[in-house]
Amino acid sequence: MNGIGVAFVIVPCLAAIVIGWGARHWTLAAAAIAGGAGWLFLVPILPGDLRFLTPFFTGAIVAGLTLLPALIWRPEMTVWSRMTLALAIAFAVHFLFLQFAMATR
Repeated sequence: MNGIGVAFVIVPCLAAIVIGWGARHWTLAAAAIAGGAGWLFLVPILPGDLRFLTPFFTGAIVAGLTLLPALIWRPEMTVWSRMTLALAIAFAVHFLFLQFAMATR
């Protein structure tokens, strides 16, 4: 696997697992969305060394968006259910984004 796959698929999936593990309530999922979106607003003014964290925060946003309705409807979800749901959706979104980006080159 090349660096593009790691940066744009594996790193967001790791973020989704972390958010799935930590978000036990829908308010924590909303906080992950807000934090990730706030980071994306800071990207243009950040030095180049910190911009490599952007895929991590896009994974956090997708995981938060996935877990927000899931935790509202089923607040008793187990840790593994949250992590699996967040991982599956984050992988699908980022993999399809990468496929779309490579197809339009």
